[in-house]
Amino acid sequence: MSIEFIERNTIRDAIEQVRDDKNPNMWVMLGFEGNENWRKCSFNQVSLTGYGEDFNDLLNILTPTTVGFILVGIEDIYDNIPTYRFCYIYYLGDKVPLISRGRIGMKKQEIERFLGKYNVSLEYGEPSEVEFETIKNKVADASGSRVRIVENNEISEDRKISSFHSTHSKTALKASTNKKKESVVYQPKRNQKQKFTTSNKNVQESQLRFLDLEDIKFAITDVRNDKSSTDFMCIGYSGYKSENEIREIKLIAAGEGGIEGIKDSIRDTSANYAIVRVSHKIDETLAVYFVAIYWMGNGVNPLWKGKIATHRGAIDSLFEPVHLTIMANDEEDFDLQVIKKKIADISGTSNRGFSKK
Repeated sequence: MSIEFIERNTIRDAIEQVRDDKNPNMWVMLGFEGNENWRKCSFNQVSLTGYGEDFNDLLNILTPTTVGFILVGIEDIYDNIPTYRFCYIYYLGDKVPLISRGRIGMKKQEIERFLGKYNVSLEYGEPSEVEFETIKNKVADASGSRVRIVENNEISEDRKISSFHSTHSKTALKASTNKKKESVVYQPKRNQKQKFTTSNKNVQESQLRFLDLEDIKFAITDVRNDKSSTDFMCIGYSGYKSENEIREIKLIAAGEGGIEGIKDSIRDTSANYAIVRVSHKIDETLAVYFVAIYWMGNGVNPLWKGKIATHRGAIDSLFEPVHLTIMANDEEDFDLQVIKKKIADISGTSNRGFSKK
């Protein structure tokens, strides 16, 4: 059954106000009708929860039992030109009942389409996680306004400079001599030390247990290494038979297979997290973007899906910074051309986004 948007025109007007760079309203939030009582909630009816020009007002209505579909307008400075971009936030409170989470997931995509185009998507589960500066920085990272871009003539065929600093070291993986690059199991050289620069506070404080955290960190750093042929890494759960297995993360694979390497590493019955390095040309310059892919196979037990959703913050902390995060349950969701289109959108090289006058 399709969703009924209560007072549809009012909701549309609130969304358009956020999209209007001359209007002071900078956020709008939609929610399920009657979600103050999940036992009586109508998952087929969506209403306007609120909108406004003060981000703190949005924070005040987020609770551990709230579900919100939020669009935020952010001014981003790109080459000294102010540009208005949009961030979509899916807020799923960590106290929302597991049985409700499954029904929410089935309605999520239709609500996202109703909100319209956006440049960055984020997910949160606790009010304390939602910070304006963090969101603004994510938008800046995605648009390329904080990306280090190099001129085309500075890049040879076998060397691309990444957007974020990484410590250079010899890769543990050798380039494939085949025309089709194969994904390989990652075997890091333990005598090679690389600096891991991401904040891992949430990783340490989460209920997740990383079975081989040092190898995972090494793989992430190797993907970021501009001298390494490694262009993807993928992690996943140790199993799906018990709650203990759902709390254990291990390194699945890493190598130079790119998107295809990730696809070889996932299953319809698995949940995985991956990073891939993608090059994108802007006029006569070339930038390297890092894309996080969060995979949830359609065959994963719905009860585990609710548990897995609470791990997002820890994985975000492990992977950050990335330019783009893609939530996927179909391999077509992260085809290379789909990713490049999204990169073009967030970098301002397509028609999405517009300059303020």
